Amino acid sequence: MKAKKKKDPNDYPLLAVRMPEEVKDEIMTEVKKIQESLNEPIKKEGKKVKLFRMNDIIIEALRKGLKQMKPREGK
Repeated sequence: MKAKKKKDPNDYPLLAVRMPEEVKDEIMTEVKKIQESLNEPIKKEGKKVKLFRMNDIIIEALRKGLKQMKPREGK
Protein backbone atom coordinates (compact mmCIF):
# COMPACT_ATOMS: atom_id res chain seq x y z
CA MET A 1 0.00 0.00 0.00
CA LYS A 2 1.32 3.44 -0.95
CA ALA A 3 1.90 6.08 1.70
CA LYS A 4 -0.58 8.94 1.65
CA LYS A 5 0.82 11.96 -0.24
CA LYS A 6 1.63 14.84 2.07
CA LYS A 7 0.01 18.09 0.98
CA ASP A 8 0.46 20.37 3.94
CA PRO A 9 3.62 21.00 6.00
CA ASN A 10 1.59 20.08 9.09
CA ASP A 11 1.11 16.57 7.65
CA TYR A 12 4.81 15.86 8.29
CA PRO A 13 6.16 14.81 11.70
CA LEU A 14 8.02 17.56 13.54
CA LEU A 15 11.38 17.24 15.27
CA ALA A 16 12.02 20.10 17.71
CA VAL A 17 15.32 20.91 19.39
CA ARG A 18 15.92 23.66 21.89
CA MET A 19 19.24 25.51 21.75
CA PRO A 20 20.66 28.96 22.43
CA GLU A 21 20.02 31.60 19.77
CA GLU A 22 23.74 31.88 19.00
CA VAL A 23 24.03 28.15 18.30
CA LYS A 24 20.95 28.24 16.05
CA ASP A 25 22.35 31.20 14.12
CA GLU A 26 25.73 29.48 13.73
CA ILE A 27 24.14 26.25 12.46
CA MET A 28 21.77 28.02 10.08
CA THR A 29 24.64 30.10 8.65
CA GLU A 30 26.56 26.91 7.87
CA VAL A 31 23.46 25.25 6.40
CA LYS A 32 22.82 28.25 4.14
CA LYS A 33 26.45 28.22 2.92
CA ILE A 34 26.18 24.52 2.09
CA GLN A 35 22.81 25.04 0.40
CA GLU A 36 24.20 27.83 -1.77
CA SER A 37 27.27 25.80 -2.74
CA LEU A 38 25.15 22.78 -3.70
CA ASN A 39 22.53 24.78 -5.61
CA GLU A 40 24.88 27.20 -7.43
CA PRO A 41 26.01 24.75 -10.17
CA ILE A 42 22.40 23.70 -10.74
CA LYS A 43 21.24 27.30 -11.12
CA LYS A 44 24.12 28.14 -13.49
CA GLU A 45 23.18 25.30 -15.82
CA GLY A 46 19.60 26.54 -15.89
CA LYS A 47 18.23 23.05 -15.50
CA LYS A 48 14.80 22.56 -14.04
CA VAL A 49 15.97 20.28 -11.27
CA LYS A 50 14.87 20.01 -7.67
CA LEU A 51 17.17 22.24 -5.64
CA PHE A 52 18.49 21.21 -2.24
CA ARG A 53 16.35 22.47 0.63
CA MET A 54 17.66 23.35 4.08
CA ASN A 55 15.71 20.41 5.53
CA ASP A 56 17.50 18.02 3.17
CA ILE A 57 20.88 19.33 4.31
CA ILE A 58 20.05 19.24 8.03
CA ILE A 59 18.70 15.68 7.79
CA GLU A 60 21.79 14.48 5.92
CA ALA A 61 24.09 16.22 8.42
CA LEU A 62 22.27 14.56 11.31
CA ARG A 63 22.51 11.14 9.68
CA LYS A 64 26.24 11.50 8.96
CA GLY A 65 27.00 13.00 12.36
CA LEU A 66 25.08 10.33 14.25
CA LYS A 67 26.83 7.61 12.27
CA GLN A 68 30.21 9.09 13.27
CA MET A 69 29.21 9.37 16.92
CA LYS A 70 27.95 5.77 17.12
CA PRO A 71 30.08 3.65 19.44
CA ARG A 72 32.41 1.39 17.49
CA GLU A 73 32.35 -2.33 18.16
CA GLY A 74 35.48 -3.84 19.67
CA LYS A 75 36.37 -0.88 21.87
